[in-house]
Amino acid sequence: MSAGPTLEPGASDPRVRELRTRLAASGDLTASAPLDELVYDEALVAAVEAFQARHGLDVDGRVGIATLEALNA
Repeated sequence: MSAGPTLEPGASDPRVRELRTRLAASGDLTASAPLDELVYDEALVAAVEAFQARHGLDVDGRVGIATLEALNA
């Protein structure tokens, strides 16, 4: 996933599309979620939190440096 400022719930950002695709590939985001949506919505927050919990990260639903590094590992 591309680097940039921390992604916060409710934000609209082109990187959200990348995040959706990445989390769908790992099974954290259900296939029914729209992969082309640019808004960081509740479904995506839940998927990020599941990813963070699984990887021993702080579960805050935000995509900061540590979560970004884990996503790109």
